[in-house]
Amino acid sequence: FAVRQSASARAQSQQMAATSHVNEVFGSHYHELALCATLTHWEKSPDYVEVALQGGWYKANVLQNFAAEDPAELNIVGGETVFVDGDSPSPPGWSLVMRELDPNTTGLVPAAFVSSIDFSVVAREDFAPRCAGELPFTTG
Repeated sequence: FAVRQSASARAQSQQMAATSHVNEVFGSHYHELALCATLTHWEKSPDYVEVALQGGWYKANVLQNFAAEDPAELNIVGGETVFVDGDSPSPPGWSLVMRELDPNTTGLVPAAFVSSIDFSVVAREDFAPRCAGELPFTTG
């Protein structure tokens, strides 16, 4: 029994030493990646923008009125602003939209009744990547 404990203790000690070595080599790298993933570099956007931009939503103008004929559809009014889900599959010719001012109201509308809003991005300051996969950009 004493010999088995000794072999078991020796194996456990070797495993702990190997784990410690891996943590020394990779620990700081993974810690840096975790910090980059969780740091906020810019001011917080309004809540509805945060909701809308998750999962491929984009802003669009409603071109004309549409009266829903099915519970899955949404009444919309020409001139209204909505967010369109660009990632989720919708029936051909239809788009899933969310009201800009009420992110809890969603439904299908004819795709031809909405037009995406062009936009530009202007950087407030230069940004140098700190993690793999980040994109550098300059002010302006």
